Amino acid sequence: LVLSVFYLLTSSITVNHVLIILAVSTIATSLFLLSKIKRSQPEIFEKKERIVEKDRKRILQFIGYAILSSLSLLLIGYTDTIMLGFLVNDPSAIGIYKAAFILISSLSGLMSINIVLLPLFVGLKQINLEKAFNKAFRYLMILSIPAALGLAILGKYFLSLIYGNNYINALSSLYILVPLLVISPYIGLLTGMFSVKEKMKIIFRLSFFILILNIFINYLLIKIILSYSYYNVIIGAAIATTLSSIIYLAGLIVISRNKLGITIDN
Repeated sequence: LVLSVFYLLTSSITVNHVLIILAVSTIATSLFLLSKIKRSQPEIFEKKERIVEKDRKRILQFIGYAILSSLSLLLIGYTDTIMLGFLVNDPSAIGIYKAAFILISSLSGLMSINIVLLPLFVGLKQINLEKAFNKAFRYLMILSIPAALGLAILGKYFLSLIYGNNYINALSSLYILVPLLVISPYIGLLTGMFSVKEKMKIIFRLSFFILILNIFINYLLIKIILSYSYYNVIIGAAIATTLSSIIYLAGLIVISRNKLGITIDN
């Protein structure tokens, strides 16, 4: 749907057209998914017995912290762009940086297997849960590490092919952001484990702390690099994003060991 409309509007496309296409495609996809769920799982839409107050409170608490955690992580993903917008006058710098970031985040999304494995984790006992996590972790590393190395080697060609030669300047940021190909799926896997155990409050606290830290690091590095080199300012945003993700992952690893009893097998 998106590609067909873009093809029809190639000569006169505007930002409003893009937003309309995005809204229509999202609504169409949502309706399709609802219809599929209703046919495959009709019991979801049947009237259920009244939820007891204890379960209602637990469900609402879980949903609330899950929403807050998602908002924090969403803001973390846009902090670098927002800080560049505030501190840098040239919009082209933001475009060049986002070219590298979107390439990394798109590939990371393809390797996020936590959504597929989450139903499997639900209901497993502690010992089986840890085994399932380590098996998923090994498969994740088999995919993400070669992908990161491949993008580091072929990044110049990907940028040129997808965005054009004008975006080759994003290569320096791309190199710094490449570790996210390994970090982001791993973060998603650990977050899924906390979701299974209904401990999203922990994720919210940690993600909110990382959000504040990310804002501070972005501001500090962008200001420092801006005073020396205007053209390399996007490197500061890339360093801040990667560093914040590493700290977030380290926090998840420590907390998962202490709260969930999950450790990585050697």
